[in-house]
Amino acid sequence: MEKTRENNKGFLKEFGEGVRALRKAKGLSQEDLGEKTDLHNTYIGGMPV
Repeated sequence: MEKTRENNKGFLKEFGEGVRALRKAKGLSQEDLGEKTDLHNTYIGGMPV
């Protein structure tokens, strides 16, 4: 179970880093991305990085 938790944390960190890199490459703020995806910007900002 502990191994699964570690794998999930690693995946979430990589996912968050990827979202941030793509967002910045497109010149979008967290608020801009939130509007485009119908997600609140605090949710976007809460992604693990």
